[in-house]
Amino acid sequence: MEQSDKASDEIKKILHTIQEDSSSSVSQIEIGKPATTISVARAESSMASLRNMTATVAEMISLINQLNQSMNHIETRSNQISSEMTNISAVTQESVASVESLSGLSENQMSATRKVNDDLIHLKNLAHLLQKKFSGSM
Repeated sequence: MEQSDKASDEIKKILHTIQEDSSSSVSQIEIGKPATTISVARAESSMASLRNMTATVAEMISLINQLNQSMNHIETRSNQISSEMTNISAVTQESVASVESLSGLSENQMSATRKVNDDLIHLKNLAHLLQKKFSGSM
């Protein structure tokens, strides 16, 4: 994210520089239209502005190359994150399937426990009944 912030700041700087250079270029072009009446001093001033613009364009190309490298790095990291998210999703699905299976087994165990409990109650009742029969007949 820090590289993204740096890249964003660099883009803002580039755009600001481009805007300043564009404004400067437009002014120079407007001044240059009546070139036949402009003095040698103005021509030298325009040449200096063009040299500055060339340096700015070279810097802009360098920054664009850096931005491209940053974008490639971001794309690589995004692909890695996407792959990890896919792995997490697969593990989560396996976990959900295991929990569902365990839930089914637990329900079966609970049902069997209830049946055993019912059978024990029935046996207890039979034992009481037999005890009463044998106690009463003696």
